[in-house]
Amino acid sequence: MSSPILATILIFLGGGTGTLARYGTSVGLRSLGWSSGSFPTATLAVNLIGCFTIGLIAHAALTGWGVREELRLALIVGLLGGLTTFSSFGYETVSMWNDGHQARAIGYVLASNIGGLAAAGLGLLVAGSMAGSEGAAS
Repeated sequence: MSSPILATILIFLGGGTGTLARYGTSVGLRSLGWSSGSFPTATLAVNLIGCFTIGLIAHAALTGWGVREELRLALIVGLLGGLTTFSSFGYETVSMWNDGHQARAIGYVLASNIGGLAAAGLGLLVAGSMAGSEGAAS
């Protein structure tokens, strides 16, 4: 890495951008009527998007697409760290459970985890197909 100071600044900027994107997703979904408050649609959406995106970035970093360490940190630690909300996920799940919505809480956990794993795998596959046979995930 060329500069720890540069990496720190890029992580900071990425984190702020990810946090604003998470907030914007929540506002946008509410304005479209896709988030009623009874189910954390925005949190699920950003977690699935984040898992898909980390699959894309990981593939690029691991297959030598020339992703610089500073950029990888800015995107994964900063942007995706600010975007995804697993702390909110935990709180929302426990709140649903404590409010008597156990089935909804279980559905949320399953959708987030199974969907997140599937989205990360899909991100790796999409990145691999975009790269062609050279650099494709094996």
